[in-house]
Amino acid sequence: MSRPHFLLLLFPCLLILFFSLSPSGQAANPVSFCKCMCSTNVTIFPLDGPGGESGVDQENACGMCTRAFCLAKMGTSCGGPEESSGDLLVECFQRDSWKDEIIVKSYILIILGLIVAIYAGPSIQAWRARRDPTYGRMMPR
Repeated sequence: MSRPHFLLLLFPCLLILFFSLSPSGQAANPVSFCKCMCSTNVTIFPLDGPGGESGVDQENACGMCTRAFCLAKMGTSCGGPEESSGDLLVECFQRDSWKDEIIVKSYILIILGLIVAIYAGPSIQAWRARRDPTYGRMMPR
C-alpha cells in the first residue's frame, strides 16, 4: 500500500482517537488554583470544593483564595499565622478553559488536514486524470 493511501486511512483513525481520549466534561469546568507568594516561597494550591471534591462550584472558588487560606495551607513556611507583614501575596487563576481547548484542537486539526492534503494531493490528481482524460489540459483559445 502506498504512503498516501495509508495516510488517508490513518487520518480518520487519528481523529477518532484524538477526540475519544480528550475528556469533554473537563474543559467545561475549569480548575481554579490559588497562588500564595511569600518572599521567595511560591506555592500553588488547587481550590477544591467542600469535602475535597474538586470541580465543585468553580465559579466562586476564587473566593476561597484569601490571605487566611494561604497562611493555613503554608503553615510555618511563611512565618505562621502571627505573620503581620504585608509580604504575602495571593492570586487566583484558572486552567483548562473550554476556549483554550477549542483553540488547541482546531490548530491540531488544521495541521493534520494540511499534512494529509500534502500527501494525498498527487494521488487525487492521478485519480482525477484517470477518470477524466481532459483533466489538466490547457483549453484552446
